[in-house]
Amino acid sequence: MKNDWNPYKCHTCHDCDALEGEIHELGCDVEQCPVCGGQAITCYEHCFYPDGDPRPLMLNDSSRLPFIIFPSMCIRCGELWPDMFMVSDEDWEKVVPLRERGGMLCWECYKYLATLVGVVPVVAAIV
Repeated sequence: MKNDWNPYKCHTCHDCDALEGEIHELGCDVEQCPVCGGQAITCYEHCFYPDGDPRPLMLNDSSRLPFIIFPSMCIRCGELWPDMFMVSDEDWEKVVPLRERGGMLCWECYKYLATLVGVVPVVAAIV
């Protein structure tokens, strides 16, 4: 998908083969929790209805979210689906402004920005 991204093409979930607009198969690891936005298979027994109703959200609830894919992209250059990497929290905080820390950077942009602020870019891990 990295090289052939088309936002107007109907995409398929890589885990359960749901088409965009369809509900994921039960147990799909891509499905989002409709309460917190986390991974549904790890949230259903922990998340509750936002109005304080103590009933846990059930897997067959009508509030389940349909599959829609949004590309990952570098927040600086716009590269789609950049390879993921990890650096130390200390370096990330020195290089990336606070309001941008929730975004994704490609390695080339991170290296450039690190050099600008005097940080030697070192990869802790490739994800």
